Amino acid sequence: MNKQEETILNQFKVLQPNLNAWGSFVDRTLTTEILSKFSNENIVKILPSHRIKDEKSFLFKALYRKKPYKNPFIDIEDKIGTRIVVLKSVDIEKVAEQILNYPQMESQNHKKYSARN
Repeated sequence: MNKQEETILNQFKVLQPNLNAWGSFVDRTLTTEILSKFSNENIVKILPSHRIKDEKSFLFKALYRKKPYKNPFIDIEDKIGTRIVVLKSVDIEKVAEQILNYPQMESQNHKKYSARN
C-alpha cells in the first residue's frame, strides 16, 4: 500500500464512527417517523439497516476510478447507505415518496425504479 492509499484509508477509518452514528440516526428516523405510516399495510419486510462502504471499495473509488475527486471525503456521497426491504416491488415508490417528502431531512432519488419495468 502506498502512502496516499494509507493516508486516505486512515482518514476513512477515523470517519467511520461518525458515519455509523449517522446511519443509526437515519435508521431510527426512517423506522419511527416514516415507515410507521405503513405499519397496518404490511409493506416493510426488513426495517432500515445501514452499512458503511467497504474500505477497499472506498479507496478504489477515491483513487482509481476515472473521476478525479478533489476531496473524496466530501465528493463521494455513498460512504454509507441504508437499506429497506419491502414485500412487493410496487411498494417501493410508496416508501420512496414518503422518504423524499419527509420535511426534516433532505433526500434525493438517484435511481429510478419502477415495478412496471
